[in-house]
Parts: sequence; structure tokens; C-alpha cells
Amino acid sequence: MGLLKPSRRSEAGYRLYQEADLTRLQQILALKFLGFSLTEIKAFLGASPVELHDALEQQRDMLQERRRQIDGVLEAIDRAQLAIHSNGKPWDSVVDVIRAIQMSQNEDWQSKYFTDEQRRVMEDLSKGAYTPEAKAAMDARPAWTKEDQKRVDAQYAALYDGVRQAVASGEDPGGDRGQQLAGQASALIEAFTQGNPAIAAGLQKFWESHEQLPREQRPVQVPLTEEEEAFLNRAKQVCQERRGD
Repeated sequence: MGLLKPSRRSEAGYRLYQEADLTRLQQILALKFLGFSLTEIKAFLGASPVELHDALEQQRDMLQERRRQIDGVLEAIDRAQLAIHSNGKPWDSVVDVIRAIQMSQNEDWQSKYFTDEQRRVMEDLSKGAYTPEAKAAMDARPAWTKEDQKRVDAQYAALYDGVRQAVASGEDPGGDRGQQLAGQASALIEAFTQGNPAIAAGLQKFWESHEQLPREQRPVQVPLTEEEEAFLNRAKQVCQERRGD
């Protein structure tokens, strides 16, 4: 997939790597360990170069959150083992382990990201956007977790950073940089829809309705100026035209 390419090759044909390649390899392995798919990793790393310190800090935060969840499950397992050895009610403790795992997967993380009003607006927009077919397909997927949200937030942050830099540099949306950013945006959408046309149509309708709301009432605030949003939209339009979509 081109995630890691040698900087050059020796006369004998051996792949030669530099320190920058080692940094990229570290990022790939860390993101893969955290559960990113190769497609998601490609989208993430396709952004503008990120300082190593910032990349490591981001990975550290994700790992700490995962460790907190694992610690909760381990504590439940310890209690179950203690109950077994003390001839208590081991199956009650096993049920506690199951609950701890479920809680770590399905904790109400959304309240940390959105207010009750924002969640209500998003639910209303979703009801009007997705068909029963799309809703059934989405319900069949694993529950969207806090880790999923943090991962996607990081990917979008990288995308938006690239857009800001491109606009600041006065680049053409149809140029190489603009098309690279358009590809990142498309990869993020593809990862969410998983190629399901019903979900894709619903998502498009959701965002169209979302953009019709007054800016201050939109539950999802895109951290781009109007000029930067226009750049990204134009880049995506050019990308679609060149593909013949």
C-alpha cells in the first residue's frame, strides 16, 4: 500500500532507510497496535508531516485510555479468581467480568464530546437522513466507541491541518497537495460507510442538513475558515471530476 518506502536503493538493489523512515515505521506500528486498519493508517499518514513529539503524545493518550479500560477488566478478573478460591459465587464474578468488558466497550463517552442539545440535534438529523436500510446496516456494525471517536478525531485533525497549510501557501485545490487532501477526506468517508451506498447516501444527506443550520447551532463544528472549507470542497470536486464520478 506504499505505507513505508525506502528512501533509496543501493547499487546492489538493497533498500536503504533513514531516520525519518524509522519515525514513520514507529507511527505505522503504533497505529496498527491501536487497532487502525491499513486504510485508516494511510489516510492518517497522508497528512502533513507531524512533529515526532506531537505524534508520540497523541499515541500516548490513546494507549493510556486503552490501559485504563484493560485495568478495569483485570480487576474484575482478580475478583472472580478470589471468589473461586474462597468457594463463594464464582459465576456472579464471571458475570462482573463480562459487564466490565461491555462497559469498557460501550461506556457513554458521547457525553464528554457533545452536550445533550447537540446529541438531540444529531439524532434528529440522523432520523431524517438515513433510510431504514441504512439504519439496519449501521446497527449491524460494532458499536461506535470512544476510542473510535478519538481515532477519527485525530485523522480529521491531520486533514484540517493540511488544508490550513495548503490555503496559507496559496496552493491550487487541483494540485498535488489539494488532491492528496481530497484523497484523505474520501478515505475517511469510505472507512465510515464501508462501501455501503445506502449509508453513503444517508451520510451525504446528514451533512447537507447539518450545513443548512445556522453555524452556531451546528453540533459538529469544523475548525476551518470559510476559505479553507471552500478549498477542501473544491479539491474533492476536482477529484470526483477526474475520476468521472
